[in-house]
Amino acid sequence: MNDRFNPTQTIIFEDSIIDIQYNPLLTKQPYLVKLHGYISDQYETRMSREELKQLAEFINWYLENN
Repeated sequence: MNDRFNPTQTIIFEDSIIDIQYNPLLTKQPYLVKLHGYISDQYETRMSREELKQLAEFINWYLENN
C-alpha cells in the first residue's frame, strides 16, 4: 500500500465537520461522505468519483454566484 494513501479526509468548519472516506474494495460508490453538525444530526451518503466531483463543482459554482 502507498504510504501517502489516507482513506479519510476531514474538513473542519466553525459549526460542522465533513469526512470523506474512500474504500478501494467498492467499485460503484467507493466514497462515503459524512456531514456532522455540532447541533444537528449526522448525514451520510455514498458517492462515485464523478458524483463527488460534481458536488465539488456545484459548491464552487454556488460560492461564486452567491
